[in-house]
Amino acid sequence: DCSGLQLDFEGVLLEDGKYYTQFVREAAQAFHARGLQFSVALGSGLFAGSLPPENYAVWFGGFPVYPVPYEPAELARHADFISLMTYDHYAKGTAPGPVAGYAWVEQSIRFLLRSVPPEKLSMGLGFYARRWCNQEVSDGNYRETKLLAGRTHAPLRWHPWHRTPWFEFQEAGCRNIVWFENRRSLREKLKLVGRYGLLGFSAWRLGQEDPAFWRELPERRIPNRGR
Repeated sequence: DCSGLQLDFEGVLLEDGKYYTQFVREAAQAFHARGLQFSVALGSGLFAGSLPPENYAVWFGGFPVYPVPYEPAELARHADFISLMTYDHYAKGTAPGPVAGYAWVEQSIRFLLRSVPPEKLSMGLGFYARRWCNQEVSDGNYRETKLLAGRTHAPLRWHPWHRTPWFEFQEAGCRNIVWFENRRSLREKLKLVGRYGLLGFSAWRLGQEDPAFWRELPERRIPNRGR
């Protein structure tokens, strides 16, 4: 059975924003007419803090803001809920850093809550890991990451500001730096759901996570508010 669909269009041009909004409105009407849910995934409105600050005039919570082609409030008005993709904080083209640093995640949520009600906002959790070797960047899952740390005898570290684990080692002629998520780091971010009264959480993607993470859910059950 299918309960609905989530729309994830990324890289929408500024001049196409009105057409994207129209598409969301019409798609939501079509799904709701058939008793199905319709939600929209949106990226964070905040860039990684490692980008050159002189290029940005607007800041929020210590992070530069980039323009988006749509009004989140209008999308939330038609969709059942919004999944805020609070991951890819650091990615290909940036310095090594967490997939989802805690402060960046929290400020991304606070930024979107200016226009989207909390009961319509789902926090997106990234379950994957990211590895840097000079300019080469690759992704992996939790199991692969733990095996890599064991094979290279790399000690696991905890970053107190990002509240995320990481490790490093020398291989293939470069300094390899790996940032990943585990039960502890995901638990820290999961607390934001209750703190801001959010609908719940979304994840990208199942099967990549630390299996121990699921033990956190009975401790923080989120009521099903429906549509």
